[in-house]
Amino acid sequence: MDDDQDADDAEFELPDGRKVRITGRALEFFDDHDGCPFCIGRAAAHRGEPEDSNPYPAVDMSVGSVDRYETDYGLWLAGYGIGSTEPGGLLWFEQPNRD
Repeated sequence: MDDDQDADDAEFELPDGRKVRITGRALEFFDDHDGCPFCIGRAAAHRGEPEDSNPYPAVDMSVGSVDRYETDYGLWLAGYGIGSTEPGGLLWFEQPNRD
């Protein structure tokens, strides 16, 4: 990772004292689930859409390549893969707050 990307990263401390880092790319979509390729793919799986409905252009990288998941296409697929194993229904950010 280059220095410019490291500068955009943010560290957070969890309640148990562990520190975690969120990359600048993830922070771009931190509160914007409508524009997040991962979230869009996850929601598509919850709706029962087929895997080939990925709206992003395919990338020319091998399936196991880590770089593939730095693309919108790969992030959508990752979200779809996780969403397809979940029971479905509303995503956590779509559910009403519960007291």
